[in-house]
Amino acid sequence: MERTIPIVKLNGGEEITPRVPINDVVSSHWKHRSGCDPLHGTLIPGARLKVVEVSRRPGAMWVRVQIPGRSPAAFLKLAGDEYASAFQSVAAFQSVARTQALTAKADLTYNIVSERLAGVVDGHRFDGHAGSGGRAGSKVEGAVNWHLQNNPLATHVGGKRSDGTHNFGPIPMGRYTLQIHETRPNWVRLVPYKTNVMHERAGFAIHGQGQTGSHGCIVPSDFGVVLRLIALLRERASRSGPAPTLDVVAIGSDVDRKFRTV
Repeated sequence: MERTIPIVKLNGGEEITPRVPINDVVSSHWKHRSGCDPLHGTLIPGARLKVVEVSRRPGAMWVRVQIPGRSPAAFLKLAGDEYASAFQSVAAFQSVARTQALTAKADLTYNIVSERLAGVVDGHRFDGHAGSGGRAGSKVEGAVNWHLQNNPLATHVGGKRSDGTHNFGPIPMGRYTLQIHETRPNWVRLVPYKTNVMHERAGFAIHGQGQTGSHGCIVPSDFGVVLRLIALLRERASRSGPAPTLDVVAIGSDVDRKFRTV
């Protein structure tokens, strides 16, 4: 069962297929041609590509898709109008229903680009700075990796450790539930929704600053934010209330500045 879905309805993990043949010549004329890998051939209508990232910012909508069967991974990135003319979604209606189920507003929002954690939980308002990835929040001088810290195009980076360095990007975008951490008293566990594209990463939390900093966790500059969240979670648990939710987004101008600023 197929259905055409506009870019504003797309989610990571869904599949899209070309409406028309697409090759290097076609993609070289796209707005985001610098974000496209060489095709070495032609993508024919019906070829399925996986959506890995979507920007829905008004006036700057784009979608990034992974070309199947390429090693190392290869990607295409195209603007909203180019997506509309060149691709269609082949996501099942069930996937569409999951997307629509996530339209209910989350309690909190973390914007990777602006480095802000904001929202309201049980009448308590939050709005403050927080870092993610690249060892953000580390108390070790020179430890922070600027190119990975709060870089929304590096949410897939993680797992590799070499020469004593830890190279991890920020938390992947999507929706999470907040829970009291099972072993760490001053941490809030972030449990990803099944619809999130996690890039084989896990173990995310909200916690305070320290020697290590963030390997993808959200680290508020004000440790009081973490303590307030823990208190609210305990209060909810005492009355068997539902877990608060958090949306991780990347909204703002010039989100790829770190890739272009070397």
